[in-house]
Amino acid sequence: MRGTLKGDVLAQAAQLGITDIQAPIPLCYLGIPLIAYNQVIGTLSVESFTDPNAYGTNDINLLETLAPQAAVSLRNTDLYGRVAGITREITQLSDVSAEFNQTLDLDEVLRKVSQALIKISGAERSAIFLANDDNHTINLVYGSGLSADYMAQFRHLAIDEHPGFERIMRSPRVITISDVQTDERMMGWRWLAEIEGFRGLATTRLHVHEQPIGFLAVYYEQVHIFQPTEIGLLSTFSNQVSVAIANARLLHETQQRAEDVSQLVTAARMLTASLDLAQIGAKLSTYLAETLNLDLAMVLLWKREYAGLQPLDIFSNVISNQASEAAAPILLESPLLKKLAEGQQTLQLPHTTDDLYVLEALGVQTVLAIPLMLHSETAGIALLSRNDPGVLSDREHQFVDALLSHAATMLDNARLFSLIDHELDARVNQLVMIEHILRNISTLVDLPTVIAEVVTAALTMTGADLASCGLETLPGHVAFTGRLQGALHTAEAVPLNRGIVGQVMSSGQIVLLPDVRKNPHYVPTFANMLSELCVPIMSGGKTIGVLNMESSRLDAFTTSHVSFATTLAEHAAIAIDKARLFQDLRSTNEKMQAILNSTRDGMILIDDDGRLVQANPAAEKLLNRRL
Repeated sequence: MRGTLKGDVLAQAAQLGITDIQAPIPLCYLGIPLIAYNQVIGTLSVESFTDPNAYGTNDINLLETLAPQAAVSLRNTDLYGRVAGITREITQLSDVSAEFNQTLDLDEVLRKVSQALIKISGAERSAIFLANDDNHTINLVYGSGLSADYMAQFRHLAIDEHPGFERIMRSPRVITISDVQTDERMMGWRWLAEIEGFRGLATTRLHVHEQPIGFLAVYYEQVHIFQPTEIGLLSTFSNQVSVAIANARLLHETQQRAEDVSQLVTAARMLTASLDLAQIGAKLSTYLAETLNLDLAMVLLWKREYAGLQPLDIFSNVISNQASEAAAPILLESPLLKKLAEGQQTLQLPHTTDDLYVLEALGVQTVLAIPLMLHSETAGIALLSRNDPGVLSDREHQFVDALLSHAATMLDNARLFSLIDHELDARVNQLVMIEHILRNISTLVDLPTVIAEVVTAALTMTGADLASCGLETLPGHVAFTGRLQGALHTAEAVPLNRGIVGQVMSSGQIVLLPDVRKNPHYVPTFANMLSELCVPIMSGGKTIGVLNMESSRLDAFTTSHVSFATTLAEHAAIAIDKARLFQDLRSTNEKMQAILNSTRDGMILIDDDGRLVQANPAAEKLLNRRL
């Protein structure tokens, strides 16, 4: 539109839709648009504050002649400036990227990136946030110009619990906040910004193959208006940094894995060197504590036979050995640890308020409880703690899992060896006891004495509270002689159709009851008995009695006890038959002697060799000599 604004410039400008005119107001205004390449880039104007008729047609023609040339010149100058600026930015990015691309050492890369970030952004502070491997948590791994307290606020933070972090990680654009004290997005962090002393903030995500791995942050002490060139520079810089950090992390992780493998080999050799449970537990807890810089490392063995925990060893920098021993019973009674062992799940304590007494006993604020797994079964539990909210990093957790998996095998081998060694000792003791009993009863012909020896041996070798021997003396009844941790006693005869004894007498089979309360045939003879082992005494293919043992402990009798009791019953049968035979012979001799003594005829018995065997009193009287 050609022409000038004269007189009431404000009113005329308003008619043209121009309202934002700042004082002072001119009396005459002439303006020509600057158009370059069909794009308006500005205006070429003159103003007079003294003469309302200052400009005429000649002035308009002059400005119209100058405007196209000025527009092109200004456009070219602007383009040149932009090219020069881009060139400077590219050079600057090339220089700083060359610095952090010269090394693959992760710590060095982070240091150089943080410094370069301040250099290209003009900010006073910078930070690098990296997500863990699982992308669930994030850490401030390096900062320049930031306080230690500020950096400590951003350790092991769950991304899904902090919408701001999640938004940054997902956003492909640079996020800018000119003033954190007025921007609603910083509502929950203003106090921290005020303490740290920054007002402006910008973040740009780090990503590799569209997978976010973290983000960069720059902090300005004053309110900062972000220009498009700054935003573009930060975006380009973050792309270069993403590759550098990803490569450095890959090398770092590879080196760490190699180090972990080396440590695992060392630990495996150390644990394999022993088959003693206590030594393996001590080596494992000490190695874990020293390798991972722990304040506490404790190993508990899971005892399948009674679904309980047995402490093997504890390494602690926070409580004394005496306090450690005092803490053991508390741990063994912990319902949560037993539940953890049965549920095979890693937990970080305190899980509930009930766990606080366990932590108090151990002298720590938090504990990571990890089950030791072997063939999908729990072999034990490791309790780990140090002065760190996360306790273990992902990499450390993987290392511990691998080590504990191997340790579970070693502990199980040691447990089996211990059982075998114990069983061998028990078997040797059994054989010695059997040999001792054989020596004793082989010379005995008195039945009560034989039975007393048998029940005493059964009581001693099985650890029972009651051992008794029952023989069928009357038709349909078994008479018992037993020992109840003390004096020998004789019980009344028991009907053959009654209780476990009747079952064994009729079937001739061994009966082992880990819990007598669960068997309806059990008939209590003495109070508080909880388990029973009843073995038949066989002679000539017939059950002539039973050897019965009972205990006040649940599941008190093992397969080793069954083997011993069976052998003892076999030898007892021989001794009982021998004693009964001797008893029968003695009875027959006594009857024959009574007959000979009562007859008036003299009688002399001579064997095949002509030797005198026996003579009655009548013969001695007739011969008038003592025969």
